[in-house]
Amino acid sequence: VALENIINSTNVPNLYLTLAGPLSPNPAELMSGPLIDELISKCRKIFDMVIIDTSSASTDISVRMGLLSDKCMLVTTPDPVSVRSGQSLLSELKKEGLPADRCRLLVNCVRLKLADEGYLADVEDIAEAFGIPVCGVIPYDENMHVAFTNGCPVADLEDSEAGAHLSRVFHRFLLTE
Repeated sequence: VALENIINSTNVPNLYLTLAGPLSPNPAELMSGPLIDELISKCRKIFDMVIIDTSSASTDISVRMGLLSDKCMLVTTPDPVSVRSGQSLLSELKKEGLPADRCRLLVNCVRLKLADEGYLADVEDIAEAFGIPVCGVIPYDENMHVAFTNGCPVADLEDSEAGAHLSRVFHRFLLTE
């Protein structure tokens, strides 16, 4: 497949996406084989940075993609299961040699009122649990469900508070050394 056929522009200047495409019968084989290495190598020749979005679950694929990417943004929500899953992935990445200074934390779907009332962990507690810098906090926004269902980036939705926050987070994330 030609690279120009799988790279998509976005509403964010200088940000391009390559979508996952149809579900592979064996994604682990696809993501651990030479094709993904070739794709990333080609992208590195064209773009300043390669960011790979994977599951936050600690899987072989997530660990490999984290190691292949230029920076690693761990995304969690305030719920305990998501936090533990993200911590497990970070632990695996560090064990495999990913320098901690390449990692940042994004806390997604934050409901400040519930955190203030003690129903969800607050961002400071989550940041302390991960031990890496927070690059952003995204408030809960129903538009995230709309974007997910329609297969479009939430940052592309005009009335999305989360999309506006996410755009600012990406700019900060991309500019950190």
